[in-house]
Amino acid sequence: MNEQITLLDGKTWSKQEILSKMYDDSFYYGYLGKTALSSSSAKKLLDSPKSYLNSLNESGSDVPALREGRLFHMMALEPERIDDSYLFIDASTRYTNKFKDAVKENEGKEVMLQKEYSTFASLLNTMNRNTEASELLRGGSPEVPMIGELFGFPFRGKADYLKDNHVIDLKTTSKLDGWLWTAKNTWHYDMQCYIYSKLFNVTNFTFLVIEKGTGEIGIYDCSEESMQRAEHKLQKVCKTYEDYFVNKIQDPNEFVRRGTI
Repeated sequence: MNEQITLLDGKTWSKQEILSKMYDDSFYYGYLGKTALSSSSAKKLLDSPKSYLNSLNESGSDVPALREGRLFHMMALEPERIDDSYLFIDASTRYTNKFKDAVKENEGKEVMLQKEYSTFASLLNTMNRNTEASELLRGGSPEVPMIGELFGFPFRGKADYLKDNHVIDLKTTSKLDGWLWTAKNTWHYDMQCYIYSKLFNVTNFTFLVIEKGTGEIGIYDCSEESMQRAEHKLQKVCKTYEDYFVNKIQDPNEFVRRGTI
């Protein structure tokens, strides 16, 4: 029997059909970005319902860190897609006429600077020379989507790299020192560990992190304590979504943060 899932807009889909569509980025980040929760939207809801509401109308696609992250991910995980997805221009900055003209003339591709490509090619070389890091990205499949229900709500996810009982998430950072603290307390990546572990039914989740300036590598696993903390956070997230966007007992614009200094 084909499993079904009901999205936030009330529409019920065959799970098999929706999974086949999730390989299309425009569907995954567009339609599903508004009709299913995710680790990124969970972080917004944990911040405030207004933060989540605002995020529904923000693309964020041209934020430098996200732009660079997309490129490095494709270079590391799906290099065969680079030529069809990117055009690299030998220009000094993104503000030159040469670069702007290339953007106008190549709507189907993401245009980036040649020096940006060279920087990440060097970074990828460094990562591939590290035996432990390169082994993590062997023997599995890249960019695997999944959707499922957690605490009564639909959640989507896309594993950077999926192996037997193991999800590996590839990240770049400007500074590896302090990454663990920021991951837990600012970005709440523990929620990503929990969501993906449940969606993909795995017990191992590893962050493979590389520092952009130096090529230093960090490999971080998720503890049982972090998983328990993430479960409590996600319960709070789902309760917030239910109160503000399902039952609508409160207005997101009326939300305030409270505390005492």
